[in-house]
Amino acid sequence: MAVGGAMFTEHPTEGKTPSFTGSALIYTVKDAEEAWELIRNDIYAKSDVWDLEKAQVIPFKSAVRESL
Repeated sequence: MAVGGAMFTEHPTEGKTPSFTGSALIYTVKDAEEAWELIRNDIYAKSDVWDLEKAQVIPFKSAVRESL
């Protein structure tokens, strides 16, 4: 996994509980099946935290990158 984190309905404000809407992950893989294999074997998937019926694998290529 290259990047992973939470998604919110709006930008989190200090002192407020953010409204969580899901997760975003970026994998470095050769194809969608490899991404699905990683997703299916993730602890969040195995623990039924993620609803895999709603999950999407979308091809992505970074055009701009800045180190964190």
